Amino acid sequence: FYRYLQRLTFKTPKRLVLKSPPHTCRVKVLLEMFPDARFIHIVRDPYVVFPSTIHLWKSLYRDHGLQRPQYVGLEEHVFETFNRMYQRLEEGRKLVSPSRFHELRYEELVRNPVGEMRLLYEKLDLGAFESYLPRLEEYLRQVAGYERNRYEISPELRARITERWGEVIRRYGYMREESADKAANLATHC
Repeated sequence: FYRYLQRLTFKTPKRLVLKSPPHTCRVKVLLEMFPDARFIHIVRDPYVVFPSTIHLWKSLYRDHGLQRPQYVGLEEHVFETFNRMYQRLEEGRKLVSPSRFHELRYEELVRNPVGEMRLLYEKLDLGAFESYLPRLEEYLRQVAGYERNRYEISPELRARITERWGEVIRRYGYMREESADKAANLATHC
């Protein structure tokens, strides 16, 4: 991995941007490899993350598996992986100076991409945002008609997501009224 990244920047040294959700669990290792690294954590509504992740895994199993997929244990795998990822993120973020760690909500990035990117550049001291702005605006024009997948989840699944991921849901402000009532009810019956 490290050698590959070195090859990418051998002729033209420049800052690398690695977008990989599994890197959320690797803050400590990445800091050891890249002591001056900056980290961006994009948090997204867990009620959207769960069905989206299930959809991703099912499509990967279908398209790249050697057998007909059964999906046995898939939901539990997604629940556990998410919990482990956020536990490791919390451990890792303690190792990073706040001036090198920026968190933003996906929904805000979609709603106001220029403003959120400007803030990110300022917070992480990434240089002149104005020189990047024309490329960002061009990219935004190219993806202007893109529609994200939409997922409907049952009340039962919503309750399970709230139960399993409630800490993250509350920490990042994704608790909805009906979910807040159920979570409070669950908390009083434990």
